[in-house]
Amino acid sequence: MRRFMPFVVLPLLPAEHAARHPLRRDRLRGTRFGWFLPIKVTLAFTVLGVFVNAAWAGLCGRMSVCRFRRTLRAVLVLMMGIVFLAKTMFYL
Repeated sequence: MRRFMPFVVLPLLPAEHAARHPLRRDRLRGTRFGWFLPIKVTLAFTVLGVFVNAAWAGLCGRMSVCRFRRTLRAVLVLMMGIVFLAKTMFYL
């Protein structure tokens, strides 16, 4: 699981950027989609930060079982937030 998870999450970041790029800010200003998209991108970059932090802790030998569980739970909650926002944006 430790070696598999980053390869699942990392392709999501370019996909997020590709979804955001063609949209102009002036078209999205004041819409719900315009509010949800930056929140979703922030959550995606937070997932990246959590993984970088976990990789750094693993390389330095500070990755304990408790820290590993907290990392997985944090990623789970963040990914659930991203999926919720994606579904909400789809149904708008």
